[in-house]
Amino acid sequence: MVIRRIKFASVKLFFKKTSGHIRCSVQKKIREKTSNKKYRDLKLLKDKHKGERCFIVCTGPSLSVDDLERLKGEYTFGVNNVFRLFDKTSWRPTYYGVIEPLVFETLRDDPVFKGLENVFLPDLFEKKYKQLSVKQCYIFPMDKFELYWSRLVKKPVRFSDDISLVVYDVSTVAYSLMQIAVYMGFEEIYLLGCDCNYSGEKQHFAEYGVKANNAEITEKNLIVAFSAARKYADSHGIRIYNATRGGKLEVFERVNFDSLFDQNKE
Repeated sequence: MVIRRIKFASVKLFFKKTSGHIRCSVQKKIREKTSNKKYRDLKLLKDKHKGERCFIVCTGPSLSVDDLERLKGEYTFGVNNVFRLFDKTSWRPTYYGVIEPLVFETLRDDPVFKGLENVFLPDLFEKKYKQLSVKQCYIFPMDKFELYWSRLVKKPVRFSDDISLVVYDVSTVAYSLMQIAVYMGFEEIYLLGCDCNYSGEKQHFAEYGVKANNAEITEKNLIVAFSAARKYADSHGIRIYNATRGGKLEVFERVNFDSLFDQNKE
């Protein structure tokens, strides 16, 4: 009986994720052949920051308020619960991103979250984001089944070069924001607070984040995502660096976070 339940669950999951991916692929094809008015705001972002650098600020335990203070004046992307640090720093991100439904549900009613600017949200939240009063909300089409599908057909995960058509979700908001940053023309992307380490008791800078249930699988999925981003970046003249203090992420070349600002002062 247990075996039958497991098989039924597996078959049900297969059809759910396969049909979901097919639906996303069909919708992408339709957007390619139409005027795509629904996502026209995204098209205005194309190469908006051509040749510039940005920082994607993740929520790993290595993230510090002092580091955030140094980011003032830089183009930055905040994610998930990082706004919880606003009462400790005058830094504010240029853009913001949330892609996980569970995370979004924990944030949506927070008055600080509602006061954010330039928030990127997937169309998964289409009915819910309308209740937000953010100054600018960019809704993008997302294929959240990319990782499952790539493993099913044994092909590498994809990296979108047109966010008005699709943004691929591969287990981390940072991967989605990389696609958005590249589309916006950023040619140097720095990751901060991206520890890629879920094996310890502390997974985030504070106890606000949604904890990963399986550290090993989560870390492996992140490596898959970041390896795909590295491959795309290397073939398109884009440089992605890991400016995180410590952590497990070694896919990208590491840089000393402090040196990025010392050079500017010379």
